[in-house]
Amino acid sequence: MLRRLFSLIIFLTVVTGCFWFYRTLTLANPYDEAWTAINSRLPDAVRSWSCQTVRRRLVDPGPAPLGCEKPGDW
Repeated sequence: MLRRLFSLIIFLTVVTGCFWFYRTLTLANPYDEAWTAINSRLPDAVRSWSCQTVRRRLVDPGPAPLGCEKPGDW
């Protein structure tokens, strides 16, 4: 039972991480709710990389989305 629970937690963590990474590389709108919900809860270094990657790809990025408000992130 405990092994299944642990496996489920690992699986959900990997799926969420892959989703976040995919959205970071393909995001057309930086205000996407799913991306900002995950991105705003990540460690600073990872969140900063993600924000900068999205900003570089967009032509007119506009104001910083949730999680990218720190100077240098957006």
